[in-house]
Amino acid sequence: MQKLQKKKVLHESEESGKVKLTLYYTVLENIAKKHPLSQGD
Repeated sequence: MQKLQKKKVLHESEESGKVKLTLYYTVLENIAKKHPLSQGD
């Protein structure tokens, strides 16, 4: 599951009638994976 923490517009410009944005996102994502533990002998 991903959760958006922050977003910020770094740069905004207009070119040929089109708006160009440079955005910065901070995303919280759980990258841990569950693995079974083998106990050995």
